[in-house]
Amino acid sequence: MNTFAKRLSRLALLLLALTAMLSTLASCSRRAPSTGEIYDRVVELIEKAHALNTVFYGAGLPVHATDSEYAELMQIYRDDPQKGIYEAVSERSMFHSEMQIRAAAEEVYSKAYLEQVIYPAIFTGYAISDTSGKPHFANGRYLEDRGWIYQYTGEKVTASVRLIYCFSKMQVVKPSSDKLCFVEIPCYPAGRPEEVRVRRLTLVFQDGEWYLDSFTG
Repeated sequence: MNTFAKRLSRLALLLLALTAMLSTLASCSRRAPSTGEIYDRVVELIEKAHALNTVFYGAGLPVHATDSEYAELMQIYRDDPQKGIYEAVSERSMFHSEMQIRAAAEEVYSKAYLEQVIYPAIFTGYAISDTSGKPHFANGRYLEDRGWIYQYTGEKVTASVRLIYCFSKMQVVKPSSDKLCFVEIPCYPAGRPEEVRVRRLTLVFQDGEWYLDSFTG
C-alpha cells in the first residue's frame, strides 16, 4: 500500500471513529433521566401540586360568604354584578390576584397542560355536556374584577383526601426520553395505607427543567 493509500485509510478509520463517538453522544443526549436524577424534582412538584390542587379542584380559597355578617357590614357586595355567582376571596387567602395564581401554577405544570386543562377550568371556563348530552358552558372557578378576585359559588367542592406517595419506590418507566418522562409511584389515600395503587405521572422537559404534565390527585 503506497503512502497516499495509507493516509486515506487512516483518515477513513478516523472518520468512522468520530462518527461512532458522535452517535454515542447523540444517543446519550436522548436518554431518559434516571430515577435518581429526577427524584428530587418529582418530590418538589408533587408537594407543590397538592397545595394547588386544593385551590383548583378542592376546597378552594377562603371567601367572604355573600350572607356573612362581615360582607354585609363592609358592604362588599353592594351593587356588585358578581353577587350570587361569585364570592370575593378573603384577604387571608394565599392568593390575591389571577397573576399570583398563574405564577404559582407555572412553577409546577407544563405550558401545554396549563393552557389545555388547568386554565380553562379555573379561569376561562369550558364547554361540557350534561347527563342528557346537552352542551352548556361551565364557568371558570376564579374571576378577577375591579381589583378583587372572586371564587365561583355554583359548585361547592369539598376537600379531597390527600394521596400519600411512597417516593422511595419511584421508578422511571418506558417509553421515557430526554423530553418526556413517565414516572410510576405507589400511593394511597391518607389514613388508608391498605389501598395502595401505582400512579403514573407524566413530566415534560421545558426551559431547562421538568414540569408535571398530568394530574397528581
